[in-house]
Amino acid sequence: DYVDYFLVNDEKRQSIFSRSTTRKIFSLLNSQYINHEGRSEVLEATRSLGEHICIDCIRHYQNPQLLKDNLEAAIRLPKGHFPEPAMQEKVLKTILLFLKRCHSITSGEDLVESMAQLVQRKDPYGILSSVHDIVHLLSIAPCCFQ
Repeated sequence: DYVDYFLVNDEKRQSIFSRSTTRKIFSLLNSQYINHEGRSEVLEATRSLGEHICIDCIRHYQNPQLLKDNLEAAIRLPKGHFPEPAMQEKVLKTILLFLKRCHSITSGEDLVESMAQLVQRKDPYGILSSVHDIVHLLSIAPCCFQ
């Protein structure tokens, strides 16, 4: 009950954590991890919760324009050419998918091809031409290409 009051009723923390994150916290607290399958579910829930907390903190501490500018700079799009919100979400989900599947990608070419297949869209803003920049950033991550 204290945790419920602390997370839901505290105005500062409620503005940081989304409802989805709060639900994931309570789901994790109520998980049963006695058997092997339960432990696997708890590990997956913990990983997912970590992703949501990171996203919530980034969204909370960066205003939308700064976040947009940072993403625009990261994929080297011309100023003011960031794609519509649906495409932004698709690109971010694609990057998350790469991070989850990182162990199965063995080269930069595989990553470029996988991302091109996942985005599956004509590219008026040059997002696919920026894939090589994203590949370079991911290639220096400790989990990739080793």
